[in-house]
Amino acid sequence: MSSLPAECLALVYDPCARALRLEPVALRPPRRGEVVVRVSLSSLCRSDLHTVSGRRSPAGPLVLGHEIVGTVAALGEGAPGD
Repeated sequence: MSSLPAECLALVYDPCARALRLEPVALRPPRRGEVVVRVSLSSLCRSDLHTVSGRRSPAGPLVLGHEIVGTVAALGEGAPGD
């Protein structure tokens, strides 16, 4: 596995401004039992669309899309495969 960069880019949704912004996000090494995934593809589901349309009011800003395809980039101690 390759080393992690200090930050990555994320498409962040701000529900107050109802706007999407591409922003740098700091990365940290995985904690015990965690896995860091380098995302190749992410889809939006109906709950994400409800958030954007204002029918859900999550705390934000937030990154939408929890259905992902990617590769394991780093494992925390005790994570599966460690």
